[in-house]
Amino acid sequence: MLWVCIPMTIGVWIRTVTPFVAADLSFETTLVLAVLAGRVAGCTGGALLALPALLHGEWATLPYNCWLGS
Repeated sequence: MLWVCIPMTIGVWIRTVTPFVAADLSFETTLVLAVLAGRVAGCTGGALLALPALLHGEWATLPYNCWLGS
């Protein structure tokens, strides 16, 4: 799970910190983690991917990613 989540989390962090306009792939990554590794890994990975966005002020990403992963 970490070999997928760590690079994607860094990508979300770069998207939120810099003015670089990029797509957020946390939705797709959380869904793939839930399908391949199970509900716990999907929810944990979704929460990990939502942390940089949560710190940036995107409050709905944490509950949405956790819901999507379970």
